[in-house]
Amino acid sequence: MEHIVIATAGHVDHGKTTLIRALTGIETDTTKEEKRRGLTINLGFAYFDLPSHQRVGIVDVPGHEKFLKNMIAGLSGIDLVLLVVDAGEGVMPQTREHAAILRLLGITNFIVVLTKVDTVDPEMCDLAIEDIQETFQGTVIADAPIVKTDAVSGTGLPELVQLMDQTVAKLPQRHNTGRPRLNVDRVFSLKGFGTVVTGTLLDGAIHTNDDLEVYPNGVLAHVRNIQVHDQDETVALPGQRTALNLNIKADQIARGDVLTLPENVQPSWMLDLALQTLDLPEAALTMQERVRLYIGAREVLGRVYPLGTDELKPNEQALVQIRLEEQVGVKNGDRFIMRTYSPMHTIGGGQVLAANPKRHHRYEQPILETLHIRQAGEAAAILTDFIHKQPAYFVTVTQVMDLLNVSETVATTLLTAQVTQGTLVQFGKSYAVQAKLVALKQQLITLLGDFHQHNPLVAGLSRAELMSRLADWTQTQTVTPIFDYFVQQQVIKEQAGLVALADFEPQFTPAQQAIKQALLVQLTQANLIPSAITDLVGTDRQKRQVLNGLINTDVVLLNSDYVMATTSYQHTIERVTQFIQREGELSLADFRDITGSSRRYAMMILERMDKDGITQRVANKRELKG
Repeated sequence: MEHIVIATAGHVDHGKTTLIRALTGIETDTTKEEKRRGLTINLGFAYFDLPSHQRVGIVDVPGHEKFLKNMIAGLSGIDLVLLVVDAGEGVMPQTREHAAILRLLGITNFIVVLTKVDTVDPEMCDLAIEDIQETFQGTVIADAPIVKTDAVSGTGLPELVQLMDQTVAKLPQRHNTGRPRLNVDRVFSLKGFGTVVTGTLLDGAIHTNDDLEVYPNGVLAHVRNIQVHDQDETVALPGQRTALNLNIKADQIARGDVLTLPENVQPSWMLDLALQTLDLPEAALTMQERVRLYIGAREVLGRVYPLGTDELKPNEQALVQIRLEEQVGVKNGDRFIMRTYSPMHTIGGGQVLAANPKRHHRYEQPILETLHIRQAGEAAAILTDFIHKQPAYFVTVTQVMDLLNVSETVATTLLTAQVTQGTLVQFGKSYAVQAKLVALKQQLITLLGDFHQHNPLVAGLSRAELMSRLADWTQTQTVTPIFDYFVQQQVIKEQAGLVALADFEPQFTPAQQAIKQALLVQLTQANLIPSAITDLVGTDRQKRQVLNGLINTDVVLLNSDYVMATTSYQHTIERVTQFIQREGELSLADFRDITGSSRRYAMMILERMDKDGITQRVANKRELKG
């Protein structure tokens, strides 16, 4: 069963709190000031069960213009809105502003509740309904049902509850990324319990004993206890109004903060936004204008930089970057409201297109192109654009989850489609960009081909040397899968730690072949004793070239001056391994005994074995590594 949260909205004193009390039996005006003044100042919360046994949470938001920021703070994760209109007054300024804000936040499910109908005559009710229909013509509210009610006498309440039940049953499935995220809209302390925070859980699940992070300040918080609708629970699920008892101090978390998994969001000083301005004179925006941004449950100040234009007019869609005075922790796709700094009027609202952007030039075409694609909202197109423009060789599932704010399952499905189209190549849980692989393949062929031409006797380059010569190779963690891929594609081969083109073989002339055989005979006869390079080749340049060509294949380079046959080195490894497996460790004297070598030679061979990861030095002895 889906978990549903319903909010009220409407002008001050139109009966929102009274309606909730009549539906639920819960008084949402709880402070002395609210009761004294007879109006809702802060957010109020209630719940009740519909006839279908679906339990719904209800958020009672303030109607007074002075407390609009509190109203916006309560709208995270709302599924359905009861737009409350007094039958005697009709649509009022805050009715219009609340409705506009709700539409800008992407809320599309409304029931219009006409209140206090028993206090006016039927003709006045009809006029109020006409006013509602005329005011909201052409908006999603135009199609919303209108229910006549009176919370004092009970008129229309059964019909309203039945309609709420029917509407809730038809609501689409809630978007859920699987990663818990809660916008904190209230913080308080309870004696004997400590800090409690509340909010609507947007995604994922929160369990008791979970460790979460507070954004943007980075404080870690342990979940001691969970309550949902005044009942202790072991888990909170998406869409539930949730209270969490945390092990941190109340001054370490505040309304507007975000509770989520570590690294699920990245604190940001800037946001790229798709903004829809209202059709009001005060909704115009100029370059660097200071504004108030309401996002999640947070209010933050910032300056607006229109992108692709110098100013924004009323009733206009535009792209903007906002540079904030405080950090926020949000996700791509989050909704926001923007208001003027002073005096406060609603400018408009929209959606976050990039939660962690860089500072842009305002007419930078590639950026504008990307933001327009994101504004259109087609997931496959957004991902394709990201793949083509991001500098890395690999795209990960986590990146796509963050880019599109989707679950791991959805992200994997989208990536698999890109593999089918040939845009990506799958490497386990990562996906390489095909265009970058093609470019890298050509670089490898050119670089190794040139190397082989100038070094026909050398078996290849080490990975480290090859990477240092490749342009723009910055992701060292991607080396192994990419090299393995090119080996499978028979572009390159790797032997004894050297990389070469797949069809390359060292080319020895007959004279060089004779030198090769003579060198190998000398090295084999030396058995387990290293040979000095100067003793093998002297000053003969051709002999030195041939010896260099044998290194890492038939010959092991112990240090800059000594070598030994690869077969002899392998025999040494076998003897050392067997000894340590039997005795547990090996000393320098033990090595000399099993190989017949001197202390000097023993040291250089053991150091090479340490370098190769076969042994490791512990005090003055050797043990097998790993």
